[in-house]
Amino acid sequence: MQLPNPGMDFTPFDTLPAASLDDLVENIEALATYPIERRQGGTTGDNSWATPGTSNTDTTGKDLSLQTGVINSSNAGAVSVTFPVAYSEVPIVFLTSLAAIGIANVESVSATGFTFSNYSTANVRNNNVATSWLAIGQ
Repeated sequence: MQLPNPGMDFTPFDTLPAASLDDLVENIEALATYPIERRQGGTTGDNSWATPGTSNTDTTGKDLSLQTGVINSSNAGAVSVTFPVAYSEVPIVFLTSLAAIGIANVESVSATGFTFSNYSTANVRNNNVATSWLAIGQ
C-alpha cells in the first residue's frame, strides 16, 4: 500500500512538528480504506475487539471502522472521549502521548468512547498534553 505521505511510518511523535499532524492524519485515513481481513482475540463472534484470546476471526466483508483524533490530557482526572460515530462492538483503542515524557494510558473502553490519562515518568498526571488516539472496530 502506498501512503499519501510516505516516510512518516516511524516518525517519533515527540519530534513531529505540529504542521505534520495533518499529513499523519491523511495517512491514517488512507489506512482506513485498507481492508482488515483477520483479527485475533477472544472467542469467535464475541462482541468485543478488545477481548484477549487466540481465536482467529475472519473480518472480510464486515463493516470495519477506523476513527482517530488528538485531545489534551488533564491533571484533574481521566479524560472522556466520545467516538464521532459509535461502534456496534467494543473497539481496540491505541494511544500515543505527543510529549517526550508522557505515558498515555487507556482506562476504559466502550462502544461509544473511552477514558484515558497521560502520566509523566514520575507517575503524575500530565495536564494539557496532546494525546493522539486510534480506534479500530465494527
